Amino acid sequence: MSNNEKKKSALIVMAMTFLVLFIGNYGQFQFAALPMDIFLKLGLTADTQFTSLMTAPMIAAILLGILSGALADRFGIKLVVGVANIVTVVGMIIRPLAHIFGLMFIGMILMGVGCAATSSNLSKILASVVSVDKVSKYMGIVLLGSTLSMAVCFSTSSLFPSLDAALWTIAAVSVLISILWFILVRKKDFQNNDLPEIEKVKMSVSFKKAFKSKNVWFMGLVLAFVLAANIINQSFLVLALTGRGYSTAMAGYINTIMTIGSIVGTLTGPIIVFKLKSQKPALVFMGIVAIIGVAFAWQLTTVAMCIVLFLEGYCLSAIITITMIYPVALKEIGPIYAGSAGGMASTIQLLGAVCLPTYVIVPVANLLGSIGYSYYFYLGAVSMLIAIFFMILLPDMNKLMKAE
Repeated sequence: MSNNEKKKSALIVMAMTFLVLFIGNYGQFQFAALPMDIFLKLGLTADTQFTSLMTAPMIAAILLGILSGALADRFGIKLVVGVANIVTVVGMIIRPLAHIFGLMFIGMILMGVGCAATSSNLSKILASVVSVDKVSKYMGIVLLGSTLSMAVCFSTSSLFPSLDAALWTIAAVSVLISILWFILVRKKDFQNNDLPEIEKVKMSVSFKKAFKSKNVWFMGLVLAFVLAANIINQSFLVLALTGRGYSTAMAGYINTIMTIGSIVGTLTGPIIVFKLKSQKPALVFMGIVAIIGVAFAWQLTTVAMCIVLFLEGYCLSAIITITMIYPVALKEIGPIYAGSAGGMASTIQLLGAVCLPTYVIVPVANLLGSIGYSYYFYLGAVSMLIAIFFMILLPDMNKLMKAE
């Protein structure tokens, strides 16, 4: 391929990856943007049912994270992500047809398969189309699909005439994206960097490399506790604000401020941190800011709340984006085994994201007698504190990148 062809194919792959992440996350956060509509449609009677639906897409990543990474290492990214997108379409179509909790839960799990396969292989996808030293730059741009979708979702969901109209619309868009993936993305697009046999590694070898790396475990645990804190915040912020007297639309707009912070953090966080001598102090500082935001932002006056939510969103997204770069930077993993490493870290991450909010934070908060959702947010902040501990155990990313 000529340099122009390489640039064009890289742009197409990154654009399609962006869209896959956008549509999956938009579908998930439709529930956080329209919580009362979901409660009424399904007749939900407990907050744990709602958090189960919110985290259901992540169950797909838990079950398929390692497998999708190893499959991509063996059979190629285009096929694995393409098939996963088809499963997502099925889940999207089930959702507006569901009128009971069980069927909606199944639809939400299936909907998460496309994002699961894409997230597990994200560092591998980027290392296949751009040089390794540019992965950190483009990681933020591609992950913007996840954060931007939340901003768009919270800003637009209340504009639909009904919940079913919102669900059918996003299902139609997911069909289009799935078709475009197969039409525009080519298998040879992932061979641009002349990495040796990058798509022909034995699954058993790839998995063993990832499993034996303590840094992959630490990476997964950082993401698990960060995402658990974020899920609590995104799931209950609108409900907490409506409980304070805000309208659903206004609460959604306020929540969008945090998402705007996430967008800025995803784009600029890695660029700023990688210019520093050491990234750890910056990440710990951002973790502390996120703790304060998760615990107390929802209780503040409107102006102060918007400022703190912006900073919280910035810090959470910057931490997630930087942490997700690790697989291609680790000497024991690199681009060749990045699929399995990313899949394993994604599985650990999403086990925490599903289990901690639904089976630990919400039940414990209820036992403590949470009033106005306060203990939900306090325990979410504790989750963020634990993430900082594992963050400190990881090697310094800046030193790893300089050693390349």
